[in-house]
Amino acid sequence: MNVDIVVARVKEIVTEILEEEEDLDPNISVHNFGLDSVKAASICMAVEEEYDAVIPVEYFLDDRSITELAQYVISQSETPSGMNYG
Repeated sequence: MNVDIVVARVKEIVTEILEEEEDLDPNISVHNFGLDSVKAASICMAVEEEYDAVIPVEYFLDDRSITELAQYVISQSETPSGMNYG
């Protein structure tokens, strides 16, 4: 998977769910854009559906950026068990 493509798609998902009109910086924590636990769960479910990856909400609530989430998705696709929480 190409990291730039995954970052762009995850950014689209986050932008839609957070209802942001501005261009989000993918390297800044999503908490800066008003993330709460309900929105975090929605983002995780949308990304999981898009990429068939398992993403614990706790991972995303741990002050992550869009880029970090995209890299996690890629690591999931490269891990045979699909359960890499690193």
